[in-house]
This record gives sequence, structure tokens and C-alpha cells, in this order.
Amino acid sequence: MILKSYVFVIALVIVTTFTTFSFVYALTGNSTSFGSLNIDQDQVSISDDALTIIQVTGTVEDYSRGVAIYLEIIRPDGSAIEQTTQASKDGIFSTAILLDANWIEGNYEISGIYLGNTIGTALFSIDQIIGPNIPSYSNIGTIEIEETELTISKNDIRVDVTGNIQNYEEDETITIEITQPDGTLKLYPIRAEDNGDYVAHLTITDEWETGNYHVVSKYNDVEFGSITFVLNKLEIPDWIRNNAGWWATGQIQDSDFISGIQFLINARIIDIPGLPQSTLEAEQENVLPDWIRSNAGWWANGMISDDDFITGIKYLVGQGIIKV
Repeated sequence: MILKSYVFVIALVIVTTFTTFSFVYALTGNSTSFGSLNIDQDQVSISDDALTIIQVTGTVEDYSRGVAIYLEIIRPDGSAIEQTTQASKDGIFSTAILLDANWIEGNYEISGIYLGNTIGTALFSIDQIIGPNIPSYSNIGTIEIEETELTISKNDIRVDVTGNIQNYEEDETITIEITQPDGTLKLYPIRAEDNGDYVAHLTITDEWETGNYHVVSKYNDVEFGSITFVLNKLEIPDWIRNNAGWWATGQIQDSDFISGIQFLINARIIDIPGLPQSTLEAEQENVLPDWIRSNAGWWANGMISDDDFITGIKYLVGQGIIKV
């Protein structure tokens, strides 16, 4: 009986040690005082006939809902790729890096950045890429998308995936497959016109996760093209909406309203490509036009969408009315 007990204890230690080792191996990365970042694999091979996915998970300390987490991926040649995601109210995030034959072999570094602070880093390598970048069967048809970077607020948006099938047979099904950031699939079976033109109307709701989406078109179960788009969510804090309402009715000054806009841009809730990070200021008092004041009031009262309000702000920055 004593001997059996020892055998059980030894076996338990071995199983526990193996389990712990497997867990550490499965998640690589590190953490800082601002959060953590991990990946599920640190060495991958890529084939042109399959999609390889690296799952990125982590945490953010003192996370504010709606503020973007930026993943910066440094390639072997020193160039950078950036994608965004967001966390849950508890500061937990998960997104996927989608790898295909257009990536290059070598070592990569991923950094998670939140409000300018690095929350963690991880390393992975692509040790082999099999096959050409352009599949040999790409002459079957084409695939295009209206926009490669989409932003959604509280309102649903629609994006069209379009293309053409050569030698299309009437009533044959085309399948649009979308790989979501968590690796799951959405399928959209559609049919083309007699001339082979097709369109898939994708309705994107608030339930869709932020991150990269990989879209593949198939005809007769053969993949003939793929594209990727990025989805961001726009969640503006309530206090900004209150500020807009107060400013529209003259209860706060222009400088207070501009400070709120400065926060939105510096926190990268409003994303204006090529916009440097610096302090916003107006050239002179009362420089803001009346129409933006009206927009602010309508937005505060729910009469126009977040996107409409943000479009007005982007115009002000682009025209130099609000200086950066």
C-alpha cells in the first residue's frame, strides 16, 4: 500500500510538471506594469494554400472602454505593421495575426501599446514559406473590397465585397469565407450575374470584434482570391458628448471643447492618418465655425451619428482650423 502511494505521488508530480511546462510553452511573451502580451506560438511555417493564425492575448491595467490597443509588428527588414484591437471592460483582449504567403521569412517582434505605454512584447519567427505569393488558380476570378479599414460606432455599416468569375455557370454558388480575429469563420454563399459579376453585402454590427478579418472567395470549392480588412470600434466617452452639448449652448469655452478633442486624438479614439502627436490649439479665439457648433449640439442630442461628428472634427484638423 505504501509503495502504491509513492507511485501515485510520483506520477502526480510528473503530470503536474508536464502540464505546467506545456502551458508555459504554449504562451510566450512578457508583461509590464501597464499590462501583458502573449502569443500562442513563436515559430510558424506558411503555405500559400492555407491561412496561418497567431493568436495574441493580453491584459491592460486601468483600461478605458473604447480606447484602442495598438499592436506594432516589426518585420525582419525593419519595416513595421500596425493593427488595432480593444479590450473588454476587465482589460482583457484577444486578437489574431493572419499570416499568408505575402509575409517574409525571419524574426518578428510584436509590441502591445496602450496610450503610448508598452504593455508587453513577444517574438516569433516564420521559418518557411511554401509556394508563390499569387495562387496558380487566381485566373478563376477576382475579389475586391470597398475599404480595407473600417470603423463602426453604434450604427451598423455595410461593406461590399465584389469581383468577377470567368466562365461563370448560371446559378452556381460562390462562397465568401471570412476568418474573424478569434479564428472562427463566417460563410456567405452568393450567386453572380450572368456575366460573372458578383457582390456580397456584409452588414457589420457592433457585435463584430475589432481586429483583422481575412476574406476568401471560393468557386466550385476552389479558392481564387483573398483580401484583408481591419475593423475598429469607435466608442466616445460620455463626458466628451456632455462637453459638446455644453459648448453648443455656450456653457463652456472653445478652449475647453478643443481640450476634449485633443484627448480624443491623443488617445487615438479619433484616428487621422499621418497626424502627429502634439498639443491642439486654435490660431485665434472664435476660430471654430458655427456649423461645427451646430454639429456638436445635434450629436450631443443624438440627432447625428458618431461618424458624422468625427467627420466634422477631421475636416477641422485637415483644414488647419484646429492646429496640431
